[in-house]
Amino acid sequence: MSQTTLKEYKLTPPKNLAQLHKTNIDLGYPDFYPPKHGQEEELMTEYNVKHGFADKPIVSNEYVSAHDILLEKIKDPERLQNLSEFMIDIMKRKQEIEINALQGSSSYTVPQTVWVTPDDRDKWLKQLAGNVPLRELVKKVPKGVDGTNLLELVTQYRVPLARATWFTKIVGINLTHSDMHRNSNASTGHTKNWTQAFCTFIQQQSKEYDPEKWRYSISLAKWQFDEGLFDQRLLREMLDNLDQADPLHTAIWLFLVQQFLTEFQRSRTLMRLLIEIILKKLQDIHHQTLVSKLEIVVKMLKNMLHALFLATPD
Repeated sequence: MSQTTLKEYKLTPPKNLAQLHKTNIDLGYPDFYPPKHGQEEELMTEYNVKHGFADKPIVSNEYVSAHDILLEKIKDPERLQNLSEFMIDIMKRKQEIEINALQGSSSYTVPQTVWVTPDDRDKWLKQLAGNVPLRELVKKVPKGVDGTNLLELVTQYRVPLARATWFTKIVGINLTHSDMHRNSNASTGHTKNWTQAFCTFIQQQSKEYDPEKWRYSISLAKWQFDEGLFDQRLLREMLDNLDQADPLHTAIWLFLVQQFLTEFQRSRTLMRLLIEIILKKLQDIHHQTLVSKLEIVVKMLKNMLHALFLATPD
């Protein structure tokens, strides 16, 4: 009888278990946690040999709380008075810094908008879309171009994104300054109005779908969102439009949502809504009679769903 040597047992995943990621092997397999080299429980120390391995708790007493220690001190009237004086001092210093900043000398002046004829306005926009320096264009920024009208014009003339955003900021600054006397929250109000104007504009674009204009609008939306010109309402409006879109228009809204996936991933609420909408769309398309003509839409929905789960597996 031949002697056979015992082989070291190695824990391996089931053959039919797929990896969590095709290229990132370190992620391993779902519900499979093999031991790794160098773990504390594998170290043959004298204590471990004699007494066995005991996992050390992260904290000495997991039930301890600083509540009782601090509560009595906070109730002390003298300490409350000190905290109150400290906060008042902070507010005073902050106010002094803001006043000094406003009173400081600055050579910068806000560009002013001026009334021009329609022909001069169109000429100015063509120059904005060209290579005319901004220091020349700033002398005659056309007045009365704002909201959806501004978006339609920069889209029509294909103004470069940075220059279109520069124009948007100048118009916004002038509108905000004119509203400052009537409303102290004019700056936040303008952001809300500009977001709503873009939502109205992009909805109209989806109805009159033009591939080139749509691509430009998507790029402009991402650029200005990164510049802080839009607020979170834009993201929610995208989801509402994607949810209400018919199967044929779903693809164009997916292109827009795709550009903002990183923004959606920062909000669990928006992420959940997006996933629910995608699943609903897949279910609706499954019941369509022309499923074969919607294969590209189904593929886009599945790819986005796959990307979302990989980016935020929890």
